[in-house]
Amino acid sequence: MFFIWTAFVSLSFADGDPQKQLVRAEKFLEKRNYEKSSELLNHLMRAHNGTKQSILAKIVMADLFFQKQEWPTARIYYQQFIKDHPSHPEASRALYKIGETHKMDAPKAHSRDQRATQASINVWNQFLLRYPDSEYREKVEKEILEAKERLAKKELGVAEFYSKRQEWESVRRRTDHLLQTYPGSTLVPQALMLNTLSYALLGDSETANKKRETLQSLSPELAQKLETRIQKGK
Repeated sequence: MFFIWTAFVSLSFADGDPQKQLVRAEKFLEKRNYEKSSELLNHLMRAHNGTKQSILAKIVMADLFFQKQEWPTARIYYQQFIKDHPSHPEASRALYKIGETHKMDAPKAHSRDQRATQASINVWNQFLLRYPDSEYREKVEKEILEAKERLAKKELGVAEFYSKRQEWESVRRRTDHLLQTYPGSTLVPQALMLNTLSYALLGDSETANKKRETLQSLSPELAQKLETRIQKGK
């Protein structure tokens, strides 16, 4: 059996048609046979350097590492593809996938370090500037909104932590940042409640009263909760 398989792969290498080799490599990838796919792709890039198939082999290799969930390695291959072939039709997909690798690198718990999430937003914003008419545009815009919501959750979580310790200046800074940076977040009412509370307990009644009105229009329930907390002083 080993002899037959080896002979098959040898025949794949021996076949001078780079298109057939690329198709074989992609079929191996579909079947999650990463070793054989990688062998064919590497051979294709070496033996047929400069052909359109060898160029495509580079991004298929990136896809291989992405499928293996080796995010940093996949990212390197996508980045190199864009560097070598910036005007290639697949360059836009490569940039989109770079954002995906950052997203997948981010911890699931929003309370943990979310620098990878911010990196994904940075990449996708760059994508929208470069490829405003891309087929991936709608998907990228959705990804950005979800990533921003994740970062907003982190900020709100930190603000809530400080509120339990009654460190109101820290609460104010965190919620100010959330409200200014993520105005479209679903967490704005909760952040505004804590923000208004912090201003009230820091003695800035003028700002607190203005924010009260906004909170009342957004969430009467949270506005009532705010009044209760102000009375309790925490």
